[in-house]
Amino acid sequence: MFVDSHCHLTFPELASQLPQIREAMAQAGVDRALCICTTLEEFEEVHALAMRYDNFWASAGVHPDNEGIAEPTVDKLLELAARPKVVAIGETGLDYYQMDERKGGRSIADLEWQRDRFRTHIRAAHACRKPLIIHTRASSDDTIAILKEEGEDGSPGSAGGVFHCFTETAQVARAALDLGFYISFSGILTFKSAADLREVARFVPQDRLLIETDSPYLAPVPYRGKVNNPSYVPFVAKQVARAARHDHGSGGGAHQPQFRDAVQRREIMRNHLKFLLYLVLTIAFSSAHAGSYEDWFAALKRDDPRTISSCSSAVSMRTRSTRPAATACSSRCRTARCRPPRCWSPGPRPRWNGAAPRTKAR
Repeated sequence: MFVDSHCHLTFPELASQLPQIREAMAQAGVDRALCICTTLEEFEEVHALAMRYDNFWASAGVHPDNEGIAEPTVDKLLELAARPKVVAIGETGLDYYQMDERKGGRSIADLEWQRDRFRTHIRAAHACRKPLIIHTRASSDDTIAILKEEGEDGSPGSAGGVFHCFTETAQVARAALDLGFYISFSGILTFKSAADLREVARFVPQDRLLIETDSPYLAPVPYRGKVNNPSYVPFVAKQVARAARHDHGSGGGAHQPQFRDAVQRREIMRNHLKFLLYLVLTIAFSSAHAGSYEDWFAALKRDDPRTISSCSSAVSMRTRSTRPAATACSSRCRTARCRPPRCWSPGPRPRWNGAAPRTKAR
C-alpha cells in the first residue's frame, strides 16, 4: 500500500473530481493521503476533507509564496494544530525561485517577510510538537540556516519534519538529514531531465525517504503534463525503487549499492576468518610433529604449491605413523583426519550405473 504524503485536494483542479480520485486511489493501492493547507482562508476546507474521510489527514500553514492573504501568528497556528486530524505545520519555508519572472524583480533582501513567516511556523511547531512541512526552492542556504537558528538540530526537542518535493543537491539533503528531517520526492523524479535528482534519491536512506504527488501539479511519467492526483504516487515509488536498485514492487531485486558492498565486505571477512581458523587448527594438529611443519609453513608463506603438497603429505604421514596399526589409513585416504591442508582436492565422484551394489561373499 502507498501513502501520498503531500497533495492539494481542495484545489479547483481536483475538488470537483474527488469521488473519481478516491476510486482511482483504491485501485492503485494508495490508502492514505495528507491534504496540505497553503492559506489560513483555505484551512477549513482542508480540515473538512480530512474529517469527512478516515484515510485523509490535514496540515495547518501558509505557503511562503502566497501574498495578500491573512498572515499567520504562532497563536493562530497552535489553534488550528489542536484540531482533530491535523498532524503537521505547513507547508512553510522559503522560495527564491525566478526572482525576476515570479517576484517582480525584487531582491532576496526584499523577502524578509518570507523569513519572518517561516520563523513563525517553526516556533508554532515547537510549541505543539508537530512536524514541519518544508518548502525550499532556490533558497536552501537560508532555509537550513533559519532552521538551525530556531533550534532545529535533530535533538529530542526539535520539531523535525519533511523537506517536501525535494529538488536540491545531495549536500542539501545531507544537511536536512543531519537536522533530523525526512526527504520527500515527487513526480519530478521520473522526468528524463532529473538524472541528478535520482542520484540524490539513491543517497537518501530508505527509512528517511517519503513519496508524494504534490498534486494537482508535477504528474509523473507517463502522465507528465496532465493533472496529477494521489493515485499516481506508485509511479514515484517505482522510480525511487529503481534509483535505489531495490524493486519494491516485486518484493525483491538487487539491493542498494551500500548494502551490496557491505555484504561483499562481510563475505571477504568470513573467508579470511575461515582461512585463519584452518591455519590455527593446522598448527594445533602439527605442533607435535616438528620438522615437516616448519618447512610446510615456510612454503605456505612463499605460496609454493609443490612444497606445500609434499610437506603436508609428510605431516600427514608422520601423523599416520603414530596411529595403531589396526587403524592406519591408506595412502589414498580422504577422510577429514588425514586430509592435508590446502593441497587436498576430492577426486571424481563415482557414478552409479543402476546395478545393485556388490557384497562380499562370506
